[in-house]
Amino acid sequence: MPPKHLASSLGKRRTQIKIESRKHRKQRFVLLKRIFAGWRPADILDVVQFRKKEQLLARTPGPMYLVAVQGKEAGWRSIVARLTKKMAAPKRLNMSFLIGHTPDQDSKRLRVGAAKDVHGVLAAATKSMVCRTARERSYWSKHVNKNVTHHSGWLPLMQRIHILAKTSRKDPRGMCFGDEGDPKVQAYKIVPFKPQTHVETFARLSMMQQVLVSTKTPKTLDDWRDGMAEFAKKAPVMGDSYTCRWVYRSAMVAEMALANRKTLKYGKHNTMAHVQKGFPDQKGMIRTFCEADGKTASSVTVSEFLRGLRYKDGLQFLTMDLCILGVAGQGMEPKTIEAAELEIKRSRHKMDKELGPGRPAHPAIVVQKACAQ
Repeated sequence: MPPKHLASSLGKRRTQIKIESRKHRKQRFVLLKRIFAGWRPADILDVVQFRKKEQLLARTPGPMYLVAVQGKEAGWRSIVARLTKKMAAPKRLNMSFLIGHTPDQDSKRLRVGAAKDVHGVLAAATKSMVCRTARERSYWSKHVNKNVTHHSGWLPLMQRIHILAKTSRKDPRGMCFGDEGDPKVQAYKIVPFKPQTHVETFARLSMMQQVLVSTKTPKTLDDWRDGMAEFAKKAPVMGDSYTCRWVYRSAMVAEMALANRKTLKYGKHNTMAHVQKGFPDQKGMIRTFCEADGKTASSVTVSEFLRGLRYKDGLQFLTMDLCILGVAGQGMEPKTIEAAELEIKRSRHKMDKELGPGRPAHPAIVVQKACAQ
Protein backbone atom coordinates (compact mmCIF):
# COMPACT_ATOMS: atom_id res chain seq x y z
CA MET A 1 0.00 0.00 0.00
CA PRO A 2 1.60 3.37 -1.02
CA PRO A 3 2.34 5.99 1.63
CA LYS A 4 -0.37 8.59 2.27
CA HIS A 5 1.48 11.43 0.55
CA LEU A 6 2.07 9.22 -2.54
CA ALA A 7 -1.55 8.02 -2.62
CA SER A 8 -2.70 11.64 -2.44
CA SER A 9 -0.36 12.55 -5.29
CA LEU A 10 -1.64 9.63 -7.41
CA GLY A 11 -5.25 10.65 -6.75
CA LYS A 12 -4.53 14.22 -7.84
CA ARG A 13 -2.82 12.93 -11.00
CA ARG A 14 -5.82 10.72 -11.88
CA THR A 15 -8.15 13.69 -11.39
CA GLN A 16 -5.84 15.81 -13.55
CA ILE A 17 -5.89 13.17 -16.33
CA LYS A 18 -9.70 12.97 -16.18
CA ILE A 19 -10.03 16.75 -16.48
CA GLU A 20 -7.48 16.81 -19.31
CA SER A 21 -9.41 14.07 -21.14
CA ARG A 22 -12.69 15.97 -20.76
CA LYS A 23 -11.07 19.13 -22.04
CA HIS A 24 -9.66 17.25 -25.04
CA ARG A 25 -13.11 15.86 -25.87
CA LYS A 26 -14.57 19.34 -25.67
CA GLN A 27 -11.81 20.85 -27.82
CA ARG A 28 -12.20 18.04 -30.35
CA PHE A 29 -15.96 18.65 -30.54
CA VAL A 30 -15.43 22.39 -31.18
CA LEU A 31 -13.04 21.59 -34.02
CA LEU A 32 -15.29 18.94 -35.60
CA LYS A 33 -18.39 21.14 -35.37
CA ARG A 34 -16.49 23.80 -37.31
CA ILE A 35 -15.26 21.30 -39.89
CA PHE A 36 -18.72 19.70 -40.29
CA ALA A 37 -20.68 22.96 -40.29
CA GLY A 38 -24.24 22.39 -41.55
CA TRP A 39 -24.06 18.60 -41.23
CA ARG A 40 -27.30 16.76 -40.39
CA PRO A 41 -28.02 13.02 -40.18
CA ALA A 42 -29.84 11.76 -43.29
CA ASP A 43 -32.87 10.59 -41.29
CA ILE A 44 -33.35 14.15 -39.96
CA LEU A 45 -32.89 15.73 -43.40
CA ASP A 46 -35.46 13.26 -44.71
CA VAL A 47 -38.03 13.62 -41.92
CA VAL A 48 -38.15 17.40 -42.50
CA GLN A 49 -38.87 16.89 -46.20
CA PHE A 50 -41.22 14.00 -45.49
CA ARG A 51 -43.31 16.11 -43.09
CA LYS A 52 -43.62 18.92 -45.65
CA LYS A 53 -44.56 16.52 -48.43
CA GLU A 54 -46.89 14.21 -46.46
CA GLN A 55 -48.94 16.72 -44.44
CA LEU A 56 -52.11 14.66 -44.93
CA LEU A 57 -50.47 11.47 -43.62
CA ALA A 58 -49.59 13.22 -40.35
CA ARG A 59 -53.29 13.98 -39.84
CA THR A 60 -54.61 10.58 -40.97
CA PRO A 61 -56.05 8.50 -38.07
CA GLY A 62 -54.08 5.45 -37.07
CA PRO A 63 -50.37 4.78 -36.61
CA MET A 64 -48.97 5.23 -40.14
CA TYR A 65 -47.22 8.59 -39.71
CA LEU A 66 -45.62 7.47 -36.44
CA VAL A 67 -44.49 4.19 -38.02
CA ALA A 68 -42.99 6.12 -40.94
CA VAL A 69 -41.09 8.55 -38.70
CA GLN A 70 -39.90 5.83 -36.34
CA GLY A 71 -38.83 3.62 -39.27
CA LYS A 72 -36.07 6.15 -39.96
CA GLU A 73 -34.99 5.24 -43.50
CA ALA A 74 -36.13 7.40 -46.43
CA GLY A 75 -37.13 4.34 -48.49
CA TRP A 76 -39.26 2.99 -45.66
CA ARG A 77 -41.07 6.30 -45.12
CA SER A 78 -41.78 6.60 -48.83
CA ILE A 79 -43.20 3.06 -49.07
CA VAL A 80 -45.43 3.47 -46.01
CA ALA A 81 -46.80 6.77 -47.35
CA ARG A 82 -47.43 5.31 -50.80
CA LEU A 83 -49.21 2.20 -49.51
CA THR A 84 -51.33 4.23 -47.08
CA LYS A 85 -52.46 6.50 -49.93
CA LYS A 86 -53.48 3.40 -51.88
CA MET A 87 -55.88 2.34 -49.13
CA ALA A 88 -59.52 3.03 -49.91
CA ALA A 89 -60.75 6.21 -48.16
CA PRO A 90 -63.19 4.32 -45.87
CA LYS A 91 -60.34 2.05 -44.70
CA ARG A 92 -58.14 5.04 -43.87
CA LEU A 93 -60.99 6.60 -41.89
CA ASN A 94 -61.73 3.32 -40.12
CA MET A 95 -58.28 3.47 -38.48
CA SER A 96 -59.84 5.99 -36.09
CA PHE A 97 -61.68 3.01 -34.49
CA LEU A 98 -58.35 1.65 -33.25
CA ILE A 99 -58.40 4.11 -30.34
CA GLY A 100 -60.94 3.51 -27.61
CA HIS A 101 -62.96 0.58 -26.32
CA THR A 102 -66.65 0.34 -27.05
CA PRO A 103 -69.07 -2.51 -26.30
CA ASP A 104 -70.80 -1.97 -29.64
CA GLN A 105 -70.30 -5.04 -31.85
CA ASP A 106 -70.10 -3.01 -35.06
CA SER A 107 -67.34 -0.84 -33.57
CA LYS A 108 -65.45 -3.94 -32.43
CA ARG A 109 -65.73 -5.41 -35.90
CA LEU A 110 -64.49 -2.17 -37.47
CA ARG A 111 -61.62 -2.04 -34.98
CA VAL A 112 -60.46 -5.56 -35.87
CA GLY A 113 -60.89 -4.76 -39.57
CA ALA A 114 -58.80 -1.59 -39.21
CA ALA A 115 -56.04 -3.50 -37.41
CA LYS A 116 -56.04 -6.12 -40.15
CA ASP A 117 -55.69 -3.37 -42.79
CA VAL A 118 -52.76 -1.81 -40.89
CA HIS A 119 -51.12 -5.24 -40.64
CA GLY A 120 -51.55 -5.73 -44.39
CA VAL A 121 -49.95 -2.38 -45.24
CA LEU A 122 -47.00 -2.89 -42.88
CA ALA A 123 -46.44 -6.46 -44.07
CA ALA A 124 -46.41 -5.23 -47.69
CA ALA A 125 -44.05 -2.35 -46.81
CA THR A 126 -41.72 -4.79 -45.06
CA LYS A 127 -41.63 -7.13 -48.07
CA SER A 128 -40.80 -4.15 -50.30
CA MET A 129 -37.65 -3.47 -48.27
CA VAL A 130 -36.16 -6.70 -49.62
CA CYS A 131 -35.86 -4.91 -52.97
CA ARG A 132 -33.54 -2.18 -51.70
CA THR A 133 -30.30 -1.92 -53.65
CA ALA A 134 -27.05 -2.98 -52.01
CA ARG A 135 -25.90 0.64 -52.25
CA GLU A 136 -28.97 1.88 -50.34
CA ARG A 137 -28.63 -0.81 -47.66
CA SER A 138 -24.97 -0.05 -47.24
CA TYR A 139 -25.52 3.69 -46.91
CA TRP A 140 -28.11 3.49 -44.13
CA SER A 141 -26.15 0.81 -42.30
CA LYS A 142 -22.78 2.58 -42.37
CA HIS A 143 -23.60 6.28 -42.46
CA VAL A 144 -26.85 6.62 -40.50
CA ASN A 145 -27.33 3.65 -38.19
CA LYS A 146 -23.64 3.44 -37.23
CA ASN A 147 -23.52 3.11 -33.42
CA VAL A 148 -27.15 4.30 -33.09
CA THR A 149 -29.31 1.30 -34.04
CA HIS A 150 -30.89 1.67 -30.58
CA HIS A 151 -32.62 4.82 -31.88
CA SER A 152 -35.10 2.75 -33.81
CA GLY A 153 -35.41 1.84 -37.47
CA TRP A 154 -38.05 -0.07 -39.38
CA LEU A 155 -36.52 -3.54 -38.82
CA PRO A 156 -36.47 -3.53 -34.98
CA LEU A 157 -39.82 -1.70 -35.01
CA MET A 158 -41.48 -4.37 -37.16
CA GLN A 159 -40.25 -7.05 -34.77
CA ARG A 160 -41.43 -5.11 -31.74
CA ILE A 161 -44.96 -4.69 -33.11
CA HIS A 162 -45.24 -8.32 -34.26
CA ILE A 163 -45.05 -7.89 -38.03
CA LEU A 164 -41.75 -9.73 -38.35
CA ALA A 165 -40.19 -12.63 -36.48
CA LYS A 166 -36.78 -14.27 -36.87
CA THR A 167 -36.70 -17.57 -38.71
CA SER A 168 -34.24 -20.05 -40.17
CA ARG A 169 -32.47 -19.34 -43.46
CA LYS A 170 -33.97 -22.65 -44.64
CA ASP A 171 -37.53 -21.45 -44.06
CA PRO A 172 -39.16 -20.97 -47.51
CA ARG A 173 -41.13 -18.03 -46.07
CA GLY A 174 -37.88 -16.39 -44.91
CA MET A 175 -36.75 -12.99 -46.18
CA CYS A 176 -33.29 -11.45 -45.89
CA PHE A 177 -32.82 -7.70 -45.78
CA GLY A 178 -29.07 -7.84 -46.24
CA ASP A 179 -26.61 -9.68 -48.46
CA GLU A 180 -28.06 -13.18 -48.84
CA GLY A 181 -24.58 -14.48 -49.58
CA ASP A 182 -23.50 -13.54 -46.06
CA PRO A 183 -24.26 -16.50 -43.73
CA LYS A 184 -24.51 -14.11 -40.76
CA VAL A 185 -27.50 -12.26 -42.24
CA GLN A 186 -30.66 -13.08 -40.30
CA ALA A 187 -33.81 -14.32 -42.07
CA TYR A 188 -37.30 -13.10 -41.07
CA LYS A 189 -40.87 -14.15 -41.73
CA ILE A 190 -44.16 -12.24 -41.67
CA VAL A 191 -46.19 -12.92 -38.52
CA PRO A 192 -49.83 -13.68 -39.48
CA PHE A 193 -52.51 -11.28 -38.28
CA LYS A 194 -53.72 -12.12 -34.77
CA PRO A 195 -56.56 -9.94 -33.44
CA GLN A 196 -55.67 -10.62 -29.80
CA THR A 197 -52.14 -9.26 -30.41
CA HIS A 198 -52.33 -6.72 -33.21
CA VAL A 199 -55.48 -4.78 -32.28
CA GLU A 200 -54.04 -3.55 -28.98
CA THR A 201 -50.56 -3.05 -30.43
CA PHE A 202 -51.83 -0.81 -33.23
CA ALA A 203 -54.17 0.95 -30.80
CA ARG A 204 -51.19 1.94 -28.65
CA LEU A 205 -49.27 3.17 -31.70
CA SER A 206 -52.32 5.14 -32.85
CA MET A 207 -52.58 6.78 -29.44
CA MET A 208 -48.88 7.68 -29.60
CA GLN A 209 -49.43 9.29 -33.00
CA GLN A 210 -52.50 11.19 -31.80
CA VAL A 211 -50.60 12.61 -28.82
CA LEU A 212 -47.59 13.46 -30.99
CA VAL A 213 -49.45 15.33 -33.75
CA SER A 214 -51.54 17.24 -31.23
CA THR A 215 -48.46 18.44 -29.34
CA LYS A 216 -47.88 22.16 -29.69
CA THR A 217 -44.88 23.02 -31.89
CA PRO A 218 -42.26 24.29 -29.43
CA LYS A 219 -40.91 27.84 -29.53
CA THR A 220 -38.76 27.70 -26.42
CA LEU A 221 -36.68 25.18 -24.49
CA ASP A 222 -39.36 25.24 -21.79
CA ASP A 223 -42.03 24.40 -24.41
CA TRP A 224 -39.90 21.51 -25.65
CA ARG A 225 -39.27 20.15 -22.16
CA ASP A 226 -42.96 20.37 -21.21
CA GLY A 227 -44.01 18.74 -24.50
CA MET A 228 -41.54 15.89 -24.01
CA ALA A 229 -42.83 15.26 -20.49
CA GLU A 230 -46.46 15.32 -21.65
CA PHE A 231 -45.75 12.96 -24.55
CA ALA A 232 -43.91 10.53 -22.29
CA LYS A 233 -46.77 10.62 -19.78
CA LYS A 234 -49.68 10.25 -22.21
CA ALA A 235 -48.26 8.05 -24.94
CA PRO A 236 -48.33 4.30 -24.21
CA VAL A 237 -44.78 3.79 -25.45
CA MET A 238 -43.83 0.70 -27.42
CA GLY A 239 -40.35 -0.34 -26.39
CA ASP A 240 -37.96 1.60 -24.16
CA SER A 241 -38.18 5.22 -23.12
CA TYR A 242 -35.21 6.13 -25.33
CA THR A 243 -37.34 5.37 -28.39
CA CYS A 244 -40.01 7.70 -27.03
CA ARG A 245 -37.49 10.54 -26.70
CA TRP A 246 -35.98 9.90 -30.13
CA VAL A 247 -39.39 9.86 -31.87
CA TYR A 248 -40.43 13.07 -30.10
CA ARG A 249 -37.21 14.83 -31.13
CA SER A 250 -37.43 13.75 -34.78
CA ALA A 251 -41.08 14.74 -35.05
CA MET A 252 -40.63 18.11 -33.32
CA VAL A 253 -37.61 19.02 -35.48
CA ALA A 254 -39.86 18.39 -38.51
CA GLU A 255 -42.69 20.46 -36.98
CA MET A 256 -40.33 23.33 -36.24
CA ALA A 257 -39.04 23.28 -39.82
CA LEU A 258 -42.63 23.27 -41.11
CA ALA A 259 -43.37 26.34 -38.95
CA ASN A 260 -40.09 27.95 -40.11
CA ARG A 261 -38.69 28.07 -36.58
CA LYS A 262 -34.92 28.01 -36.85
CA THR A 263 -34.06 27.48 -33.21
CA LEU A 264 -35.47 26.93 -29.75
CA LYS A 265 -35.31 30.11 -27.72
CA TYR A 266 -34.00 30.04 -24.17
CA GLY A 267 -33.77 32.49 -21.30
CA LYS A 268 -31.21 33.51 -18.68
CA HIS A 269 -32.92 31.14 -16.25
CA ASN A 270 -32.28 28.10 -18.48
CA THR A 271 -29.36 25.92 -17.43
CA MET A 272 -27.93 22.80 -19.02
CA ALA A 273 -29.92 20.78 -16.47
CA HIS A 274 -33.02 21.97 -18.36
CA VAL A 275 -31.47 20.75 -21.61
CA GLN A 276 -30.75 17.39 -20.00
CA LYS A 277 -34.44 17.06 -19.12
CA GLY A 278 -35.62 18.04 -22.58
CA PHE A 279 -32.93 16.07 -24.43
CA PRO A 280 -32.01 13.26 -22.01
CA ASP A 281 -30.17 11.19 -24.64
CA GLN A 282 -26.92 13.10 -24.03
CA LYS A 283 -26.98 13.67 -20.28
CA GLY A 284 -23.54 12.12 -19.93
CA MET A 285 -21.88 14.20 -22.64
CA ILE A 286 -23.36 17.42 -21.27
CA ARG A 287 -22.14 16.49 -17.77
CA THR A 288 -18.67 15.70 -19.16
CA PHE A 289 -18.35 19.05 -20.92
CA CYS A 290 -19.58 20.95 -17.85
CA GLU A 291 -17.16 19.07 -15.61
CA ALA A 292 -14.31 19.94 -18.00
CA ASP A 293 -14.67 23.47 -16.61
CA GLY A 294 -15.14 22.24 -13.05
CA LYS A 295 -18.89 22.91 -13.03
CA THR A 296 -22.19 21.04 -12.97
CA ALA A 297 -25.05 21.11 -15.50
CA SER A 298 -27.26 23.04 -13.10
CA SER A 299 -24.63 25.77 -12.64
CA VAL A 300 -23.97 26.36 -16.35
CA THR A 301 -26.46 28.45 -18.31
CA VAL A 302 -27.40 27.42 -21.83
CA SER A 303 -25.86 30.57 -23.32
CA GLU A 304 -22.62 29.95 -21.38
CA PHE A 305 -22.44 26.33 -22.55
CA LEU A 306 -23.08 27.18 -26.21
CA ARG A 307 -20.61 30.03 -26.09
CA GLY A 308 -17.96 27.68 -24.70
CA LEU A 309 -18.53 25.32 -27.64
CA ARG A 310 -18.79 28.20 -30.13
CA TYR A 311 -22.07 26.58 -31.06
CA LYS A 312 -24.26 28.68 -33.36
CA ASP A 313 -26.70 26.05 -34.61
CA GLY A 314 -30.29 25.65 -33.41
CA LEU A 315 -30.49 24.29 -29.86
CA GLN A 316 -32.71 21.43 -31.10
CA PHE A 317 -29.67 20.03 -32.96
CA LEU A 318 -27.22 20.20 -30.05
CA THR A 319 -27.61 16.66 -28.70
CA MET A 320 -27.55 15.18 -32.22
CA ASP A 321 -24.18 16.83 -32.71
CA LEU A 322 -22.96 15.77 -29.27
CA CYS A 323 -23.98 12.19 -30.08
CA ILE A 324 -22.17 12.03 -33.44
CA LEU A 325 -19.41 14.66 -33.37
CA GLY A 326 -18.74 14.04 -29.69
CA VAL A 327 -17.39 10.57 -30.45
CA ALA A 328 -16.00 11.08 -33.98
CA GLY A 329 -12.22 10.95 -33.92
CA GLN A 330 -12.35 9.38 -30.46
CA GLY A 331 -8.89 8.92 -28.98
CA MET A 332 -7.32 11.53 -31.28
CA GLU A 333 -5.63 14.60 -29.87
CA PRO A 334 -7.32 17.89 -30.82
CA LYS A 335 -4.06 19.02 -32.47
CA THR A 336 -4.17 15.92 -34.72
CA ILE A 337 -7.70 16.84 -35.86
CA GLU A 338 -6.66 20.45 -36.42
CA ALA A 339 -3.64 19.42 -38.49
CA ALA A 340 -5.85 17.19 -40.65
CA GLU A 341 -8.67 19.78 -41.06
CA LEU A 342 -8.07 20.45 -44.75
CA GLU A 343 -7.87 16.73 -45.56
CA ILE A 344 -11.05 16.03 -43.54
CA LYS A 345 -12.92 18.74 -45.46
CA ARG A 346 -11.71 17.30 -48.78
CA SER A 347 -12.76 13.78 -47.76
CA ARG A 348 -16.16 15.04 -46.64
CA HIS A 349 -16.76 16.84 -49.93
CA LYS A 350 -15.64 13.82 -51.96
CA MET A 351 -17.71 11.29 -50.01
CA ASP A 352 -20.82 13.50 -49.97
CA LYS A 353 -20.54 13.87 -53.75
CA GLU A 354 -20.18 10.10 -54.23
CA LEU A 355 -23.13 9.30 -51.95
CA GLY A 356 -25.45 11.82 -53.62
CA PRO A 357 -27.95 14.49 -52.50
CA GLY A 358 -29.54 13.98 -49.08
CA ARG A 359 -26.95 11.29 -48.25
CA PRO A 360 -24.26 12.97 -46.11
CA ALA A 361 -21.27 10.90 -45.07
CA HIS A 362 -20.95 9.97 -41.40
CA PRO A 363 -18.39 12.27 -39.70
CA ALA A 364 -16.66 9.37 -37.89
CA ILE A 365 -16.07 7.58 -41.21
CA VAL A 366 -14.82 10.79 -42.88
CA VAL A 367 -12.40 11.55 -40.03
CA GLN A 368 -11.10 7.99 -39.91
CA LYS A 369 -10.51 7.91 -43.65
CA ALA A 370 -8.89 11.34 -43.80
CA CYS A 371 -6.56 10.72 -40.88
CA ALA A 372 -5.49 7.31 -42.22
CA GLN A 373 -4.10 8.88 -45.39
